[in-house]
Amino acid sequence: MIRVGLVAYLNAEPLVRALDPERYTFVPGHPDAVARDLARGAVDVALVPVGAIFGDRLDVRVVPGWCIGCDGPVASVLLAGETAPEAWTEVLLDGVSRTSALLARLLISGPLARRFRSDVVIRDVPPGTGLAGAGGTVAALTIGDAARGLPPRFRHTVDLGTAWRSWTGLPFVFAVWAGRPDLDPGVVADLRAAGATGTAAIPAHHHGADLTYLSQNIRYSLDDRALMGLRRFGALLAERGLGSGHFALFGPGRLQPRDPTASMLLARLLDGAPLSLDETSRIADDAPLVDLLAAAELRRSALFGDAPVRWGTDSEAVVLAIGAGETTGDRLRQIAAWHLLAPPAMRIVAVEAQGPVGTTPNTATDQLRWQALARLLGPAVPLVAAEATEGTGMAQLALTFGADTWGSTSDPIRADREIREAGRSPQAIA
Repeated sequence: MIRVGLVAYLNAEPLVRALDPERYTFVPGHPDAVARDLARGAVDVALVPVGAIFGDRLDVRVVPGWCIGCDGPVASVLLAGETAPEAWTEVLLDGVSRTSALLARLLISGPLARRFRSDVVIRDVPPGTGLAGAGGTVAALTIGDAARGLPPRFRHTVDLGTAWRSWTGLPFVFAVWAGRPDLDPGVVADLRAAGATGTAAIPAHHHGADLTYLSQNIRYSLDDRALMGLRRFGALLAERGLGSGHFALFGPGRLQPRDPTASMLLARLLDGAPLSLDETSRIADDAPLVDLLAAAELRRSALFGDAPVRWGTDSEAVVLAIGAGETTGDRLRQIAAWHLLAPPAMRIVAVEAQGPVGTTPNTATDQLRWQALARLLGPAVPLVAAEATEGTGMAQLALTFGADTWGSTSDPIRADREIREAGRSPQAIA
């Protein structure tokens, strides 16, 4: 039997309802306990709070496809008090969920600071004790079903999902499926398939307030925007010394494909099979970005591992410009031509689009997609993330998804730090 760590909250039901009970057994616990069970091997896979992944440096990978998150009001992760936030003298962060506690700290010290007293005390308390200690000007963090059924005396609340969305413009991810790197690929596939089946069946199993909560407050898709929100959360934690800011995904060869043809072709590409232009075009246009990014990082690791990457200057790298009106075929033919040129390095840069905004694909997502494709389809040379053109944030993100080193910079000390935080060991910064 496969042991599955799980919090018995309503929002987790759609992700596990379709799992075969003859193969899977559930080990319940509160979020922090589930993360500890995974760390000590008491379960094989778990729906863990993302704070544990960033904070505990667990040797795990994240299953793409599904999560428990939100994109605005979540209704089940709240700061609650009897008085208005402006009057709170203390906020108790219930230890039942480290993710929510970390999010609360970021928000209270950041965008919500103007709503709180400058001398407000933020205090961690044991799991399940937050609300019991709240009253008067003392507020508490509460999550899950308890937050949805607050006693009437807690008339004032702050929805952390709303605050995050207002601050970043991105979804927030509270929990993800995670397992050790050697997790059976069949389990990964089952989790993805169960998530697709269970979330589609929400209207058939839930009604009234529960249906509203699951269909309007909870966001289950771990798609491109959710991953960017997760990366942003990790980066903010790392910036404040509260976590590592890093996580890894299971690669596409271990996944139940969302686009069967494109994902199958991507798996073949990783295995070294030669593909036609039509087949690589299918990957470029239709493969989920999360699968492309995971595949690119696997290819980068296979080529260079964690060894320092040596190369010359920005001017020596071949460049693919995104946003100049080129087609998918144009881009793929240019990458293919690089094999004949044998360049010392390659770069992907976004240029200002011609015509109305949105008519030419050159968003941050497009740039990440083509960086991944260059790593997968291009020659075995360094893929350069250049601060001068991408900006620090995009360049550091690229280093996590297939890029190898940093381009020219006016601040080599900061660049060295950014590269090391992204898990690379720079040998030379031009």
